[in-house]
Amino acid sequence: MKLSLHVISGAGFGVPFTWESSSEEIWTGHKLSFRKSIETVLHHLAAIVLVPRLLWKLPVQYLKDAEEGYEEFGTYMRELLDRERKLGKESDGQNLLSALVKHSATEIGEGKDQGFLQDEEIIGNTFIFLIAGHETTYLSSTSCI
Repeated sequence: MKLSLHVISGAGFGVPFTWESSSEEIWTGHKLSFRKSIETVLHHLAAIVLVPRLLWKLPVQYLKDAEEGYEEFGTYMRELLDRERKLGKESDGQNLLSALVKHSATEIGEGKDQGFLQDEEIIGNTFIFLIAGHETTYLSSTSCI
């Protein structure tokens, strides 16, 4: 699972990990590493999607973990979004997030919907990519056993 998360984080978010760099590094202002936040969100996906946020405050460790992973992942995504915007044209565009950011700044045409993606839409699209990539990789690796 760690390998698939490394691939997804590089291809989807432009946060590649090498064999020499640690995916456990916690960025400034965070409680979890980027990899751990992704892993936590994926493991607690049912609670994040099905349990109302008001109930996340209950004294249930599973819900507390779900909330922490959700908040950390959201913070990482907003920071990565800001990073891509600052890079702008200097970005190599080799990941999904940079492509979505570039598209969000592109006008589709006159008289049509402007085609600008809001931050929430960009984060939502990358999240769907994350889930799809993880499930595909995880399910294909378990079916080989």
